[in-house]
Amino acid sequence: MNRRKLLLGSGVALTTTIAGCSSDTSDDGENGNGNGTSTGPSADEPDVEEPDPISVSGSGNQVYSNVGIIGGLTVIEAQHTGSRNFIVKLVPETGMENIMVNQIGAFDGSRAALVGRGTYQMSIEADGDWELELTQPRPSSGDSLPFEQQGTSATVLGPLEFDGTHTIGAAHNGRRNFIVQVLPPQGQFPTIAVNEIGSYEGTTSFRHSGLGYVAIQADGGWGIRIE
Repeated sequence: MNRRKLLLGSGVALTTTIAGCSSDTSDDGENGNGNGTSTGPSADEPDVEEPDPISVSGSGNQVYSNVGIIGGLTVIEAQHTGSRNFIVKLVPETGMENIMVNQIGAFDGSRAALVGRGTYQMSIEADGDWELELTQPRPSSGDSLPFEQQGTSATVLGPLEFDGTHTIGAAHNGRRNFIVQVLPPQGQFPTIAVNEIGSYEGTTSFRHSGLGYVAIQADGGWGIRIE
């Protein structure tokens, strides 16, 4: 077990306990592009009511049709007990598919992406038992900063209230991609706060205004603090 200090922009040091590595992963499933800023919802994206969650479970490969996406933040929380590829995709009638989860072996975590409005097939590729829940959060308020959390797998946290420029202190002891994004409930682009490979600790800044969810991609123990 490693102990690291996250040096925050305010000069305060946060000591974070980082646990050991989780299962081997493939990092090709992270969606979204960004350059450190988020535009929020566009003018043609009206507020909509949050849909009911979609919960399914099974074993091996499955395809579900007529999965309605209202457009914007889409979260999948999933568990898988197999030893090979575990892939969850949202496949539209036309256009590019959204790879929501792409892992190797056992998995217990959550992933998020900004998905276009439409009707999709949800395709699951697995060699073991699995459970998943798809949600499309549309909160009216969130928790205030500062915010601090630690974990050992891919995670989606929030909602949080952002108001411009913020600092993030972060640490990661994995070997592959370590990405921290802030995704608005509605909008087209995430804010990429951290994008590193392998072991990392440091502090950086990013801009985001309004509500946001923090999506973490990691293959080892991690800790974050946002101010």
